[in-house]
Amino acid sequence: MDEAAEQLQSLQQALSPMYPQAEIDTIPCSREASWEADLIVIVKAQPTIEATATKIKEVATNKIVACITTGDQQPYSLLQKELPYSRIVAVQLNAQNMKPEFTGIHQASVDTVAALFTSAEQYVPLI
Repeated sequence: MDEAAEQLQSLQQALSPMYPQAEIDTIPCSREASWEADLIVIVKAQPTIEATATKIKEVATNKIVACITTGDQQPYSLLQKELPYSRIVAVQLNAQNMKPEFTGIHQASVDTVAALFTSAEQYVPLI
């Protein structure tokens, strides 16, 4: 999902040959993309984390919302406040070695996100 819809088609075309067995859907609306998702991962909130939270609040209830940052705790705190019925997981990337650290209130959600990152890293290393 990216609100810059023009970038989605090129992303889909780049990913499809890399993962031919994957079904890759692109949606330019964060609310609609989050409605379908079991796990929501926020990398770059546009224009702000509050705006993104407002757009997905209705459809993020009881879902894991992972927020990837490079050491800033502010997005995590804002998501906890804006999405009180979601299970927020902070994924902090160390700028020097890109090793992720996972934190959150719901340990099962933290474990799920950590396992997904570990599994994905064998296919797409964090660089």
